[in-house]
Amino acid sequence: MDSLPTKVATHDYQIKGLDKRIESVEIDNKTLTRLTTLLEEQMKNSNQKDDKHSKVLEKINDNLTNLNSRFELVEKRVGYLEKKRNEALIDLGQLGKTIIFKVIPTVIAALLVAWLVYTLGWK
Repeated sequence: MDSLPTKVATHDYQIKGLDKRIESVEIDNKTLTRLTTLLEEQMKNSNQKDDKHSKVLEKINDNLTNLNSRFELVEKRVGYLEKKRNEALIDLGQLGKTIIFKVIPTVIAALLVAWLVYTLGWK
């Protein structure tokens, strides 16, 4: 069998190897703990940002709803104004008919009456 100093040296070598492995596991454990903490902070920040984004999106939605309702009112108003404008436009064809069939005969009749009054000497 192996001698006692050889066994001690072998065990000492194994202990040193195990010490290095334990130190490595401790470093990994600390890193894992730190990563866990960072992840928790990131999730917390993400939730806060999500809340802020939700509020912003709600405000945008409210603004769009208001714009839609105002746009509908503007469309109604424009429709009303266009209708009024169309009613106020002078129809040249109708104006011509009115002049030809109402104004000109009236003027001719007035001139005829004036000529008759003048030629017949009525005062």
